[in-house]
Amino acid sequence: MDAVADARQFLIDCLVARRRPELLATLAEQIAAQAPDWDAVGALALSERVAPLLYYSTRRHHLLPDELLHRCHKAYTETGLLNALRLNELAGLLAALATGGIDVILLKGVALAERVYSNIALRPMVDIDLLVRKANVCQALALLQDAGYRFEGPEISPDAALEFENEILLRKRDRSGWVIELHWSLFDSPYYQERLPEGTLWETAESVAFEGSTACALSPEHELLHLCGHLALHHRGVGLLWWNDIADLITCDADRLDWDRLLTEAEALNLIMPLQAVLPEAAERWAAPVPPDVLYRLAALVPRPDEARVYHQLTAGHRPPARRLLSDLSEIPGWGARLRFLFRNLFPSAAYMDERYGISRPWLRPFYYLRRWLVGLGGLLSAGSNRPS
Repeated sequence: MDAVADARQFLIDCLVARRRPELLATLAEQIAAQAPDWDAVGALALSERVAPLLYYSTRRHHLLPDELLHRCHKAYTETGLLNALRLNELAGLLAALATGGIDVILLKGVALAERVYSNIALRPMVDIDLLVRKANVCQALALLQDAGYRFEGPEISPDAALEFENEILLRKRDRSGWVIELHWSLFDSPYYQERLPEGTLWETAESVAFEGSTACALSPEHELLHLCGHLALHHRGVGLLWWNDIADLITCDADRLDWDRLLTEAEALNLIMPLQAVLPEAAERWAAPVPPDVLYRLAALVPRPDEARVYHQLTAGHRPPARRLLSDLSEIPGWGARLRFLFRNLFPSAAYMDERYGISRPWLRPFYYLRRWLVGLGGLLSAGSNRPS
């Protein structure tokens, strides 16, 4: 193994030991025999945002050098402070949204920090992920704007995000710079936006108390489907923190996860392949308590051809923008919607073009449209020529 791969495995072993303390003695023996490259361990722990977890797992067992333990303790303390402030901000937003009659489902970090990790200092967040019904997006945006949040950059064209995306990014215009990702669908692929029934998510959502306010969380089965899909489809299986989220969620909900329902939902929602990509490794490498019979039944499931096609498109190593555009275009139902999608991407708004390309003079804009088309066409032709025959 090279130093980075060795450091990655060491971090995984440490994070697993937080849930299985009996493994700490084995880790101590491994370090005594051959210590990992501590610089690589520290750099990876910080870049992968698992330094707070590394500190918490090892703090009483003298496994880390003092300097690295200090850096991880600093990350742990800063994460706890920032998350306390972030969750206090969220409590006010949830109260405002509830007053406006808007139901909210908490996603990812804000859904896991307290309920699954039981310690908000363990789960770093870069933003607050909230899910609302699509019919409530405009009202939710208005309430968030009243609270000081603004769009992070211009849309490619007015209302394009609401029609073709699954989220809008908002940033608070003050010193905090808090970021909210307002979702109305769980995945950014048009294929899944059309196939994930909104009603099912809300009918099975669970009410949770939150800082004196109320919100909802996804059912354990939908939470696990979302986390596996997010890791596999959006990040191609890369991200130690997201792997740990899944292992901790399965451990936390081991007694109430309905595995039959999970597999049934995976088939119905065409999310078999993300589960097949994630759950076996979560069980083997991350010691997540997935029942062996579930892994056997999961391996026997056969994805539909359209799921397999979309999965391979989304998880391809490098997809030029033009290739992504064509993939999304092929999954949008109806020629009217496809033409609107294509037009908006070929002729983005002037505000989008000016910010995206740093255009300082309006008369230059037509040349940047031409450049956009030529670069896209070049990427498309290059991708086509590199495809295996």
